Amino acid sequence: MSQRNILIVDDSIATRNLIKLLLERAGYCVRVAEDGEQAVHVLSQFQADLILMDLVLPGMTGVELTRKLKSDPATQSTVIIAFTAYTLVSDVNGALAAGCDAFIAKPIDSRTFVSQLQTYMDRLLPAGA
Repeated sequence: MSQRNILIVDDSIATRNLIKLLLERAGYCVRVAEDGEQAVHVLSQFQADLILMDLVLPGMTGVELTRKLKSDPATQSTVIIAFTAYTLVSDVNGALAAGCDAFIAKPIDSRTFVSQLQTYMDRLLPAGA
């Protein structure tokens, strides 16, 4: 497996730092953003294979950002996993309709999160990419 580039978009510094630490320990290259505007800026300099996207963000929501990224040729093929504590069926369906490829509910279990994310990557990302 080649190293994967992951962008975490979450307004909670504690969540960003925990997930970043877990993923870097597992060998992933990780960048973070606290909102949609910062995510767009990071993506202009960093090619993410996968974006872990909180749906509730200040300013642009995660759903709005997902639509924006999926309509941009430079980021439309990037895998986006919705990541939120709001797990109503309408939230999940809205995220998937906007272009998210999968959904992970918060809070995470730090013991199993990396393997859960790896399962999604194995299914959603092309081998060897």
